[in-house]
Amino acid sequence: MRKFARYPIVINYNLHTQLRTRSEEVRLHEARRYQEERQLSIQTNTTSDSKIENNLWKKEIDQYETTIYQCLQKIESNPVGRMVLGLLNKQTTVWIIPKSDNDLKKCNCAQTGPLNYDIQKDGSYARGAGSGDTVIQFRAELGNDTLFHELVHAYRYSYKKFQPMTISVHTERLSGSQSTEEFLAHQMETIYLSQGHRSLTMDYTWAWVSGKKDNIRFSAG
Repeated sequence: MRKFARYPIVINYNLHTQLRTRSEEVRLHEARRYQEERQLSIQTNTTSDSKIENNLWKKEIDQYETTIYQCLQKIESNPVGRMVLGLLNKQTTVWIIPKSDNDLKKCNCAQTGPLNYDIQKDGSYARGAGSGDTVIQFRAELGNDTLFHELVHAYRYSYKKFQPMTISVHTERLSGSQSTEEFLAHQMETIYLSQGHRSLTMDYTWAWVSGKKDNIRFSAG
């Protein structure tokens, strides 16, 4: 477990703790013991694998936490990244944890949600509503731009401002429904990439840039 610089961010390698408690979380959910399920989730996300069997996973812990620390340093070196890091509510904590291979197969993406999530009245597994402390599931191969994107979500959660609304988007290259929170995070990610003189992954009409020749670059001046 490693705190990042002066920011309210903790990098916590807990992959094996996740794997060991997942079946119990499912059992509690199926038994409709939702508060116990949430408490176990909080405990899992804030517990390090260093507590398992005399720090058996030390090498994995050091590798993950060092890599994510360097990723955060890269974000901090960008003025836009530094701004978002500085805006995180210091009364909250952002927990960055690894995403398992199975979870990555389901969604090749990072995910952010509240640590103490709101329990859904319909009994669903949804954990996206809430505020305060957040958990970011992230793998380094997803890139520092993706982590920056998730930190925008964490910032919104930290001030109880994460309130997604569904909007219709219709352009020459895109048509469908999108979340306003995703729209904001993508626009901030675009500004972050632009500040770093890097190719954009999406354009300002929210369409994926299809290939190298189509990548958008901004020049200084």
